[in-house]
Amino acid sequence: MKIGINGQLLAGRRAGIGMYIYNLLRALQKVDSLNQYCIFMGQKSLQADLQKIFSEKFQPVCSRFPISGSWMRILWEQLVLPAQIKKASVDVMHYPDYALSVLSPFKPSVVTVHDLSFKLFPETFSMGKLLTKRTLITQSLQKAAQIIAVSENTKRDLVNLYGISPDKIHVVYNGVDHDLFKPVDRQKTKGFLRREYGLETGYILYVGTLEPRKNLVNLLRAYKLAREKFNISPQMVIAGSKGWLYKDIFKTVSDLGLNDSIVFTGYIPDDHLAFFYNGAAVFVYPSIYEGFGLPPLEAMACGTPVVVSNVSSLPEVVGDAGVTVSPDDIEAMAANISKVLKDPTAASYYSKRGIERARLFTWETTALKTLEVYEQAYSMIEKRR
Repeated sequence: MKIGINGQLLAGRRAGIGMYIYNLLRALQKVDSLNQYCIFMGQKSLQADLQKIFSEKFQPVCSRFPISGSWMRILWEQLVLPAQIKKASVDVMHYPDYALSVLSPFKPSVVTVHDLSFKLFPETFSMGKLLTKRTLITQSLQKAAQIIAVSENTKRDLVNLYGISPDKIHVVYNGVDHDLFKPVDRQKTKGFLRREYGLETGYILYVGTLEPRKNLVNLLRAYKLAREKFNISPQMVIAGSKGWLYKDIFKTVSDLGLNDSIVFTGYIPDDHLAFFYNGAAVFVYPSIYEGFGLPPLEAMACGTPVVVSNVSSLPEVVGDAGVTVSPDDIEAMAANISKVLKDPTAASYYSKRGIERARLFTWETTALKTLEVYEQAYSMIEKRR
């Protein structure tokens, strides 16, 4: 097979889906020696780490079309990419970011759906993002030959909200880069965080985009309550880029008088992020909805105890290796954060269980199962012959 992959999000600073594509490609390179891949890029500049992926079987296809921002990316995907797909003569086309090119020449298409938050929680999106997602994703789900859902929860959402046949949807879990996210020597962690970020270890950590769905306002209220009622003292570190509708987060910090206790780091590259996980006493992820929830799994792989919401895909991913709480129960969130901080036995238990649980998720497994979906999509061509 000649497989095309929309790799536009590989360029520049990667997060979320960009890292999904990057790790999937690295793993496919390891497990697949038979097929050829065309990675469609919207920019000519290729970072050094991408050079390690591209080879005779993994060829980048770069466009001269300038891309700066999401609207230009959408124009590229819908107007420029179809011509590139036709020229490359791929057999199967994979769109890892929900939406396929509606005008693309007919090829069996595989679409990855990471979550359906725009459908379930439209109030957490700007109007522009909401309209774009609703229009493009609805058409993509109808046109796709096969759909990859990153969790059973996301598959259920696709069936219930769009009426898609379960036979068309394949659950393929994300993986963890175990070479990167693993326990690191304490002294090395302390030295790195102190030198690079001026941080001391033992803090409470959140990692992710700053947006309403991540429920950071309730996390901040729980942190305030934990300080007052349970007498905890560690700082809270919030690591991640500003997304959208995030101003209430900073207002809440100020209103609660937490300015001196909260550290906002902005975007953290993955090679630094492993130290952040290792330096935390507890990782907290109070999201009201996730399609998968990779940060808790990365924290678990590093041996950091996790406290996560008991909704959507998070219990499915974390299993019994972390503490689950209602995202709306501020008191329970505060109590469980405090328990992990104050109870060494509980912290040790969840640290060990987290490492064991995280070992079940590898990018090599993700790649092999994704390859099976490509083969099913390709078989549709054979059936028509």
